[in-house]
Amino acid sequence: MAATYLILPAKRLIIQRFIGPTGAEEIKQLMLRVCADPLFDNTFHTLMDFTRAVLKVGIAEVSLICDFIFSLTKGATGSAAIVASGPLGTALAMLFSK
Repeated sequence: MAATYLILPAKRLIIQRFIGPTGAEEIKQLMLRVCADPLFDNTFHTLMDFTRAVLKVGIAEVSLICDFIFSLTKGATGSAAIVASGPLGTALAMLFSK
């Protein structure tokens, strides 16, 4: 699995990309790296790209991942979007939107 991110302060944007087999732990680890980055600002907008990921998480884990993300970004004012394909990616996007 390859997980990368890019913070574009001038555009107030954080881009996260997941490629290949991706489990809950990989998603959590990338989120922790993003939040620890000195350029991180919780008012920035976030785009998470799962289109090239092969999600290795169960439906129950999707809810836990969303809870983890929300706990890290509590008080954030930026919006977030998920680009995904396949049933698990769609489920993650739907739960994240709630």
